[in-house]
Amino acid sequence: MEMKYYPLSRTQKEIIFFEDECPGTAINSICALYQCEGDFADTMEKVVNSLVEHEQSFRLRMHKTEEGEW
Repeated sequence: MEMKYYPLSRTQKEIIFFEDECPGTAINSICALYQCEGDFADTMEKVVNSLVEHEQSFRLRMHKTEEGEW
């Protein structure tokens, strides 16, 4: 499959700026942890998997070019 490349949005450029300033940190991550049991946990897993499958933003990866550009 051929990769398609698109210019970064303003928000993406801001994310990259902070990643360059603080590499390898979770500065751009919004995390949460919930412990669930039973049917609720199964339902939530299906919901999250469905979101990832249908929303491109959850599958987005940014790469630097050989010239160092994002």
